[in-house]
Amino acid sequence: MDLRITSVNVLIRDKAGRTFLQMRDGKARTEPLTWSFWGGAVDPSDANVESCAARELLEELGVAASPDQFRRLAERVGGDGQIAPLLLFLPPISWPEVSINEGAGAAFFWRSEIEAIPVSKSVGWYLRNRPEFLHAAGAPRGQTS
Repeated sequence: MDLRITSVNVLIRDKAGRTFLQMRDGKARTEPLTWSFWGGAVDPSDANVESCAARELLEELGVAASPDQFRRLAERVGGDGQIAPLLLFLPPISWPEVSINEGAGAAFFWRSEIEAIPVSKSVGWYLRNRPEFLHAAGAPRGQTS
């Protein structure tokens, strides 16, 4: 694994195609009270980024996932040269399947809604540079994303 990969971001959707984001806790060390992807730091015990993503989903949402349920979409390189891959969790998620174990809350959003809320640097980067990843096919009539 590339040693510059220090964290992973996980893109989760529901059956309608909305993006499931976490509200970062007000006491978070970085970017408090912003909406963010799920995920976190790579541990030395993680075999690869997909294993890290599976571990993070179990910790943060109580969702038991296997590494083969993720597809790597892109990478964002920070100003410090660290790489944070974005992985799509392939199965759709719904409220009864999750238990919010981290952060100040969570919600499902259409892209147009994400554009109107305070977001983390990662989500903001994808909105500007790869908005297709936040596009929700099947958005309600009149909705642009």
